[in-house]
Amino acid sequence: MAIAAVAAVAAIVQARAAHASQIAAEDARNESRVARDEAVRLSAEANEAFKRQAVAQERANELAEMKSRPPSWTGPRRVKGDIQGIGNTSGKVIVVESVEVRPEGADNFVTVDREFPHSFQPGDELRFTTFSSIGGSADDMILHWRFADSAEYHRTVVNF
Repeated sequence: MAIAAVAAVAAIVQARAAHASQIAAEDARNESRVARDEAVRLSAEANEAFKRQAVAQERANELAEMKSRPPSWTGPRRVKGDIQGIGNTSGKVIVVESVEVRPEGADNFVTVDREFPHSFQPGDELRFTTFSSIGGSADDMILHWRFADSAEYHRTVVNF
């Protein structure tokens, strides 16, 4: 009987130890899940930050490339008599979609040598003549254009 009592006490001690080990294992598993979830969250945040950094770097590269390019248009310069010209110095084909003369209503004071839209190869020149009268004159004209390989539109103001 004494042996049975000792065996019973030993079984109770082992059962309590096993139960404590089970609780410790569950706690460790829960901590592991929390750590995993936090790692996933931090990884997602890092990926988003990386994407924003990549977009910013791409934009910075575009700006640097734009600064290193020659100006798209140069001039105006006097060509002959009253004829002036502005040249495509971009190194790329430019499509001028339209020309706007300012102030509004001053269209009669500017004659342009092309119909629009018109493509200008590198080195081509848009030629125009300006007129004035006692009744007024044009202040400037705005070219609405894009590079032939792009859908992004630009504006260039040509002052007279």
